Amino acid sequence: LARLRALEAAARVGAWTVCQLFVGSAATGGARTRLHFDQYDNFYLQLAGTKTFRLFDPSQSGRLAPYPVHHRMDRSAQALPPRCDDARGVEVTLQPGEILFLPAYWWHEVTTGPVPAGALAVSLNFWYSAMQQILSPEWPLGPPLRVELARQLEYLVADSFGDAGRAVPAFFRGLRAQVDAAAAGLPAGEEEGSAAWPKMEASRPRGVAPEKWRGLFEYVVWRLLLLLEPGHAGCFLADLCDPRRFDGLPLQAVTAAGRGRMFGDGRAVPTTPYNSNTTSRKVPDATEVA
Repeated sequence: LARLRALEAAARVGAWTVCQLFVGSAATGGARTRLHFDQYDNFYLQLAGTKTFRLFDPSQSGRLAPYPVHHRMDRSAQALPPRCDDARGVEVTLQPGEILFLPAYWWHEVTTGPVPAGALAVSLNFWYSAMQQILSPEWPLGPPLRVELARQLEYLVADSFGDAGRAVPAFFRGLRAQVDAAAAGLPAGEEEGSAAWPKMEASRPRGVAPEKWRGLFEYVVWRLLLLLEPGHAGCFLADLCDPRRFDGLPLQAVTAAGRGRMFGDGRAVPTTPYNSNTTSRKVPDATEVA
């Protein structure tokens, strides 16, 4: 316990949240989780058997194409070719007695090594809240909080139009086109109202009021200019707000108490740690048999 406390201090993690115990028999050899990230810091201790981790830092998120937040596979990677082929990661195998620190928002895919008959693969992890860095982000935002910023932008657009995320791709498409046009020095319209932002107006879905579409665009651009380094908005949108991530996917409403402070004054609510046996958001049991 003293060694764990020393690791906690060195990693500057938040409050301890929950432990998860993974126990697997010979039948679980070769079992693999989806490539995903968690919104919690994690110390992963291997007690028996081996686990192999394929790891990607948050700066690779755009190449891995996260599922939309309104999709049931939220926080998992679509890994769409050809972009995913350029993702740079590392692989590490944990032996019994070894521990791995997984910071929040790091992508990981976990494979259980061979388990001899009569033996067990046993792992124990410790989850720590990353709430403080979400509620009080430091400027400029690093790759982990850029991922969270993109997530909150999806929530904001969906909440603004009450459509379970269906307006998000159109908004992202217009937002990126208008920001790219501004970066290229192309003039905006001189008229008052929606015509002042022709690229954004062209993406407006039927039935959405022009003033509401325009107002959200202006608010989002203002917030991005405050949160990102100068000149980085276009790169952020191209990397993490690609509307092609939504192509052909069914979306569903997401209920949460708030969306964080990047786009407002609510309270961020990280989803529960990933459970390799299910894609639901239930709070994990103390013991998970994999």
